[in-house]
Order: sequence, then C-alpha cells, then structure tokens
Amino acid sequence: MMIYSKREIQKMKRPSLLKKVTIKGPAYCKINILGYSGGGKTFTACQLAIGLCKDIGLNDVAFFDSEGGTDYMIRRFEKHNINLHVCKSRSFYDKVNVMKECIESGIKVLIIDSVSHTWQDLTEGFEKRRNRKNGLVISDWKIIKKTWRQEFVELYLNSPMHIIALGRASNDMDTDTDEAGKMQIKKVGTKMKSEGEFPYESSLLLEMESVKAKMSVKDKNQVIKCTVLKDRTDNYNGDIIYNPRYSSFIKFFEFHDFSGQQTIIDVAQKSDAFFTSDDTPDSPRKKILLEEIDGELARRGLSGTSRQAKQDRSNLLNDTFGTSSWTAIKRMSIDDIEANLDELKRTV
Repeated sequence: MMIYSKREIQKMKRPSLLKKVTIKGPAYCKINILGYSGGGKTFTACQLAIGLCKDIGLNDVAFFDSEGGTDYMIRRFEKHNINLHVCKSRSFYDKVNVMKECIESGIKVLIIDSVSHTWQDLTEGFEKRRNRKNGLVISDWKIIKKTWRQEFVELYLNSPMHIIALGRASNDMDTDTDEAGKMQIKKVGTKMKSEGEFPYESSLLLEMESVKAKMSVKDKNQVIKCTVLKDRTDNYNGDIIYNPRYSSFIKFFEFHDFSGQQTIIDVAQKSDAFFTSDDTPDSPRKKILLEEIDGELARRGLSGTSRQAKQDRSNLLNDTFGTSSWTAIKRMSIDDIEANLDELKRTV
C-alpha cells in the first residue's frame, strides 16, 4: 500500500495553473516616460493620449498633475473634443485613489505626471510618521517599497486602462578606479526618480530630452529626442525618434487588441506557506528585539523608577516608536520594531 505525505496529497488536489491562451494581444498600454525638465515628457504623453482616444473612439482622459502642466494642454484636448479630468496633487494617496476612480467611472486613459513627486511624498510621509529625524534606515526601504508595489504597481499593471506614467530623470552614478588608482565617480546613464524597478514595469519605456536642431549653424530651434529603452513588441528597441507622435509608435499600438479583455497578474497567491512565522508576540526574534530595547534604555540610565527616568524614557520611546506604551510596541511588526530600534541606537 502506497502512503502519501500530506504535502503530496495537497499537490494532487492542486488545480492546473496553466490555461490555453485565447487573447490576441494585450488590451491596455502601459507606457513610462523619463526625462529631465523641459525634455518634452508632458507634450509627448498628451500626444500619445490624444492619438489613443482618436484611434479607439474614447472621449475622456484623466490627468494626475503634480507639476501644473495641464494648464498648457487644455486646448490641445479641446481641439479633438476630448474631455480632460484633472487632479492636481503630489500625494501618493491621491494618485492611487485617482486610479481607482478612473476604474469606477470607466475612464480608459490616464496620464500620471509625475510619479517622482508621489515617490518623494511616500518616502517623506514614512519618514515623518516614523519620526526619522536622522533619515531613513535600510529596513525602512523594505516597508516603503512594499507599499509602493502593493498599493500602486499592482494596480498599475492590472487596471483596465491605458496608463502613461512620467518621471523626472536623474544621473545614474557609479564608481571606477583611474590609472593612478584613485576612485572616481562617473555618470553611467540616467534613471527615473522613483522606486528603482518601476520604470521597467511598462511595456514601452521612453527617455526624452530636448536637443538643438542640426539643420544649420543659424538654426536655434529645439527638437525632442526620444530614445526607446524598452519595447515589448520589439519593434522600436533602441530606436531614436525625433519629435515623436502617436504615429511614431503605430506598430506598438497595433500589437494591442483594444477590444479584448485585460489579463490579470495574480497578486493574491503568496508563498508564505513555505515559511514559519516569527512575527507572533512570543516569537524568539521579537523577544530578542524587545530585550535589546530594554538594554538600550538601561545603557542610557533610563530603566529606573524615578519620576525623571520615567519621563525621559517615555519621551525617548515616543520620539522613536511613536508611542510610550510597551504593550503597543510589543504589538508592532518585527520589521517596525527593528527599524525603530535602529533609529534608537543612532539617537544620541
């Protein structure tokens, strides 16, 4: 008689994950554009949005505006009888809710200009909430990136709408050793001012810059140079396009099945079953962290029962953990306790 383990039995009952493909292509475009100020990001995004609307018969575009650029684009949309719906904000919270509002109201095209401000708002909000007077610590970034991914990126990828997300560029620096053996810092490229992986979540990634036209020595006109950093349709990878329009990427848009259904990436299924939880109140790791907090307080002479010691201890815990309640601290996640303990150790 064959005896199966519980794990093997569960595998036998597991439904098939593979399904036959029935779609002709992706139903919605996800486009990211990066560039320095004045590089033509907003203008190009509006051109692409207008082209999309005319191509598939849409009359509404939503615009999350953190830079005031919509004021100069209103007439362009009016010219094509397209209704422009604007939210002027730099809040990460507002950006996410604008996306949800678009889904609920049936708006199919959204421009986000820019994600850089909302990334800054998210990091500064965390810094303020956690009272990080000396800046963020390494463990903080894990929480911030998780929030960015779960609240924004997953919605960005799975939402049934075309999204054109803009971000400001910054220099991508690296170190190198010269012939004399000295360490040198050099520019190795550009990157978007946002969470590091986000630009490459898109199906089309463009880098924009304003350059002088080279038609003649006297010509002082500026033209927009667009470098295609990524194209999942593989029609424009590495191409350089000047003064791009919707028609400049027609093969990319034709690859899509705009009448089809949005394919969903399953973000609900997790792999935590492979790991045992150590975030319970009685977990050894949490006990160690709490003992370290006790030790840090004792090192500062704040473990006594005098009125002054209690007051100083309460103030320090409030400043670092946002509460002086030991019960509340014990209920925090291990990540939060660890991050706040790091801050406590750095506080003089």
